[in-house]
Amino acid sequence: MTMGVLKYARAASIRSPFVATLIAIFATASTLILSPAITHAQTVQVGIGFSLLDQDLTVGDPFPLTISAIHPEGHNVIFPRLPVEWGSFEVLSQEPVATSVNEDGSLTTSQVIGVALFAPGEHTTPPLTVTIQQPDSSVIEQPVRPANVSILSVLQSDDAELRDIKPPADVSVPSLWPWAAGGASAIGLLALAAFLLWQRRRGADLAAEYFDPRSPFEIAMDQLDAIEELDLPASEHFKQHYTLVGDTIRGYLQRQFNLRALDLTTSETLTQIRHSQVAHEEHSAVGRILRDCDLIKFTEFQPGVETSWDVAHDTRAAIRRIQPQPQVAEESGQKPASEVTS
Repeated sequence: MTMGVLKYARAASIRSPFVATLIAIFATASTLILSPAITHAQTVQVGIGFSLLDQDLTVGDPFPLTISAIHPEGHNVIFPRLPVEWGSFEVLSQEPVATSVNEDGSLTTSQVIGVALFAPGEHTTPPLTVTIQQPDSSVIEQPVRPANVSILSVLQSDDAELRDIKPPADVSVPSLWPWAAGGASAIGLLALAAFLLWQRRRGADLAAEYFDPRSPFEIAMDQLDAIEELDLPASEHFKQHYTLVGDTIRGYLQRQFNLRALDLTTSETLTQIRHSQVAHEEHSAVGRILRDCDLIKFTEFQPGVETSWDVAHDTRAAIRRIQPQPQVAEESGQKPASEVTS
């Protein structure tokens, strides 16, 4: 537009210098007015990327992966919820989003993601897009710069090599039958004592279970109430808090669905859950709770007070959802089985 006006001004200057001067002034003013609007319409680019601690990681080690976005004030950064199986990464947890102010006045919005890798070698984070809401309420999508993670094998360099079998040693052995007889007798007595002790303790456990009038659901709710009264996160006893929560949901699965959850690993427990009466849509929620408890119980990762209470509330909600519903008689005149007397 400005170039056309200037061309017209040059043509008009031949006929009238005064008209040419007015046209040039109009062109300059229009340029000054439109330039700020064009500049303001440009979208501000937000720097988004992953970062992780400089440490040696081996197969199965959980580690924090931080996603950060540096942006001007007035922009709202929304991080997506990641699935458990995220490419070659297994997502263990996602911490609440935090925002801090930088020295230059810009803001940094970040989130810590607990992940683990179960294959050695070089791994790259999968493609990820973050939603950004601008001050004018418009929404844009911006990709995240990927991060590379190196995972070391737990095997040593010579573990895969075959070694020669050593020849049998020529050792003169004295007569061992007296020692064998005495040892067999001692082992027999120890085995008998161990069996009697186990039988006694087993009888006490069965008696305790038999005389407990509460249902598995009531026991789990009472245990969660007791955990809340302890208020362990306030004193930063996170390991004890997560251990009690994990034992509560494992004990409920064992008492309600007859799963050996207190004696099995998390992977073995999830395998049994898939073949149990637990609703299929709740398998992922139960698995996330068990993995979160394992992460805090077996590592030095610090979850924070709010996150610690979230896992207790999620456990209570999950137990309520998977609680078997009482069966209702199909016919109105039919009594439930519990009311039929022999």
